Amino acid sequence: MEFGQTRSMILKRYTLENLSVLEMLKQAEKIFKDTYSYEAVEGFTRVLKERIPAICFRELIATALIHREWQVNSRIKVEMYPDRLYVLSPGGLPEGLSEEEYRSSRHLSVLRNRSLSLVFLKLGKVETLGSGIPMIQEVYADDPVKPDFQVSDSSVTTMLPCVGTLQDLPSEERNLYNLIRDLQPVSSKELLASSGMSRSTQTRVLNVFLKKQIVVRSGKGPAVRYRLAG
Repeated sequence: MEFGQTRSMILKRYTLENLSVLEMLKQAEKIFKDTYSYEAVEGFTRVLKERIPAICFRELIATALIHREWQVNSRIKVEMYPDRLYVLSPGGLPEGLSEEEYRSSRHLSVLRNRSLSLVFLKLGKVETLGSGIPMIQEVYADDPVKPDFQVSDSSVTTMLPCVGTLQDLPSEERNLYNLIRDLQPVSSKELLASSGMSRSTQTRVLNVFLKKQIVVRSGKGPAVRYRLAG
């Protein structure tokens, strides 16, 4: 599903069903490229650019297909926004794989659907079994806004931000981002002393950062602190 800035702004709906898993992956990639690819002129040449790395999206969809719990009566969901994308896979993690191991750059691949996994591997739809999360983290290593991975008993959700997300921000928002990066974990009072913003402006920018998952908040009351996500 493609959204505007919020979930209330539904732009397009896509439903992929009654297809083979390979065809689902193919169609999902096409929709993704239509949404997040654009042409730029460099010198005298038109170059195809990606606002979100296609290799990361393909890895997420392939992993969702081969590791999902097919007995669960639910679909893989993709939510596309102008500055980020979510992939939700139903069924949670495979038995024997903890959340800590899942997030780790070093873990064994626990195959929920072994035959399907090997087919995807032999066809080159995935690079190496168990390498998806480390690969995505490596691709985003130099980008200030990192992917986010959320795990529950019933689903696994990954958020991929557009690369260079902060480049289009107004200067005051970039300055606040840099302050949080340098002072984290930091209180709103500490930020206010350095940002030069009014309290209302700073609160508005912080809320934007929280909504876009650029920044996360912890604690309550006077103990609230902000730090960069990822």
